[in-house]
Amino acid sequence: MAGPSSTVQCDSYKMDLKGTTVNFGVSYTEHVVLEKVNKSGSVQGKWKLINFEQIIVYPQSLNFAMDQVDHHDMGHGMWMDVRSVVAGNTIRTQVIKSKVILAVVGNRIRYVSTNVWCGTISGNQATFKWHKFSSHFCREQSRRQ
Repeated sequence: MAGPSSTVQCDSYKMDLKGTTVNFGVSYTEHVVLEKVNKSGSVQGKWKLINFEQIIVYPQSLNFAMDQVDHHDMGHGMWMDVRSVVAGNTIRTQVIKSKVILAVVGNRIRYVSTNVWCGTISGNQATFKWHKFSSHFCREQSRRQ
């Protein structure tokens, strides 16, 4: 599956990852923005989630509307409040507030304070999955802006 992409710049420390996958006529777009906690050194270190958005577009109307906010506890002190809106043939999910920290160690990405590895970095290319068993992922040219 193809996934999100962006490029890396080294003047500040931000990763902007986005991309789209299409399966069976359903378009799945994901946008993740991470900011380095300590603005020094290399890509290694802690990264805070500052934006996460998913947009799923179906080829037909979903025949129901929804606008709700949910709290997702990810464990280890990490959480996110997410607004989900369903309208027509589109589901849009956007993080409103979060406390999600990732760590980059040896060019591998993991949830901080865990041994759950969820991505890798190679040069200016990063691959990230929210869950190691997830079929949805961001494959990025990761950009530190």
